[in-house]
Order: sequence, then C-alpha cells, then structure tokens
Amino acid sequence: MTSAHLSHVATFGLASERRPFDATGVYGLASDLHSQKMSGLGLAAALAGDLVVEDAQLDAIADFHQSFVAVELELDSLALRLIDRLGGTGLVVLKGVAHAHTEYPDPAWRQYGDVDVFAAPDRVDEVIAELEQRGFSRMFEPFAPAWEREFGKSITLTDGRLEVDIHRNLSQGLALGIRPPDVLAHRTTATIGSIEVPVLAPDARFVHAAVHALGGSPTPPLNGLVDLAWMARDADRVRSGLALAREWGVPGTFAAALRTVECELGAEAMGDEQLDMVAGVRPKVREGLAGRALSRPERTFRHDIVAGLLSLRGTRDRVRYIRGLATARRTRP
Repeated sequence: MTSAHLSHVATFGLASERRPFDATGVYGLASDLHSQKMSGLGLAAALAGDLVVEDAQLDAIADFHQSFVAVELELDSLALRLIDRLGGTGLVVLKGVAHAHTEYPDPAWRQYGDVDVFAAPDRVDEVIAELEQRGFSRMFEPFAPAWEREFGKSITLTDGRLEVDIHRNLSQGLALGIRPPDVLAHRTTATIGSIEVPVLAPDARFVHAAVHALGGSPTPPLNGLVDLAWMARDADRVRSGLALAREWGVPGTFAAALRTVECELGAEAMGDEQLDMVAGVRPKVREGLAGRALSRPERTFRHDIVAGLLSLRGTRDRVRYIRGLATARRTRP
C-alpha cells in the first residue's frame, strides 16, 4: 500500500474538504516525492497548507521541484519544436507533456522526464531524422528490425541529456491490438504555448493511461494513478472511456486500473458512481492471460512478447507477429 503521506499528496486537489496532513515528522519526505515524480504536487499542497511541513522540508521539496521544472521546460520546448517543424499530421504527443497541459489545473503538478510521441508508420523515419539533426541518437539497436517496425512499442533517442520515445504502438503488451489507425482516429489538439499540439482525445487518453499504469510494470507508478484519478472525476468520461476500452479489447484493464486507484489512494480519489460503472467488468480470456504475464514479479521481455501476441485481435496480425519473431531468430548471429 502507498504510504499515508504520499497518498495524501497524490489526492491533493481532488477533494474539496479534508484535514491537512502533518508531515513534519516524516523522514525523507522530499526525496519520497521526488522519486515518485510528485515534487510539484507536493509543493502545491504544502503552499496551500494541505501538507504541513517544516521550513527545511519545504526548501527541499522546492529544490527538487526546481530541478524537474528546468528539464520539463526543455522537454516542452523540444516537443513544440518538433510539432512546429514537422506538422501534426500522423503524430500524437502522449503521456507526460500531454497530461500536464490537459488534465491538471497547473502543469507543474504533473512531472515527467521525457517526450513521448506516437508516429504513424510513414512518419517514424522522418521524426528520427529530425531528432538526429538535433544531435539525438538511438539508445538501443533493434533486435528484430522488420518485426519491430510493425509490432515494437517505441524507439528511444537521446542527446545525452534529454530523451524522446517515438511510439509505433501504444503498448508492447496489453494493448498491442490497438493498431496505428485506431490511435490516429482518436486525436484532438491542445494549445501549448502558441502551438496546436496533437494529443489523444479524452477517452483515448484515459484508456491509454489505464493501460500504461497496469501494463508498464508490475507495480503501477503512483503519478500514473494520479493521472487516472483526475481523469475519472467526470463520470461521463469514465463511461466513454469504458466504451472505448471495450472497442479496443482492454475493458478489464481499464476497470482494474480504476479499482487500483481506489485501493492505493483511498475513497476520496474515486467516486462511488465511477466505481459502480466498472464493478462487474472483468477481462476476457486473452486480456486476462496477457495481464497475468505482465504482472509476474520476474517479468522479462519474453513476458511482454507473450502478452503482445495475446493482445493482438486478428489472426492475420498474430501470424505476422509470430513469423516476424521466427525470422529474427533465424537471422540473428
């Protein structure tokens, strides 16, 4: 279970009336918030009197927050330059940058450490070339280039300081069945600075956040649960998110993500109406098996491969998936 001080900070702004949390005796408060990428939220709670801290604790939280903000400003600038330079056709800015500027009252409440951009298949090489001109290079070589072009999750590039993930798919495991045309059909725009930035539509952003929270690692990231709590405030959005999750083959994951928010962050993070909507929703067989593969404590890339195969929704896609892996195995030295 999430510790009391982190749960309290995680739910800041979600409940209109609650008692402040006295954190003056909490050792390592600032570093806890920093490790969970919640320094900005913690600083806002402290300044509002919702989190009671000593002066030294406040200074430490502010220092961590400042270090994050410096990087985030560079990441925002990089994302905006990419969209301005390349145009938004076939591109979608995902996760941290998008969530911060669309889901929260203040972007400083949501911290992130990289830029995530979904690119249509015919735009991936163009985005890579643009980043390479800016001094970025790939962090990892693909182990199966032909297979990864269609079924790989993302390509990570860095200039030694900043990182960009170019997503070919929303998920390697739980949601590989959400193919690129499905993603691009659920886009909208958000104004960041003076740039119209392509982002996922609210229902798709909600489903992707749920998939990322439960499928990214065996332990859901706390800031990912906070994203879901903010998205779930609107009962109509929960309803439309669940409908899209069913269309995309991940209703069990969507429902489990909301139940995890309530379990980890408490009742104030999730309304009864929203929980009632997902109370009886369970995964179908393939989705359940994929989820179990990814939740193993000893999870390896092999488990991601199995989950990806299970999450594909068409026989033709599954055949290409297996053939691509088999070809890669035969051609590897």
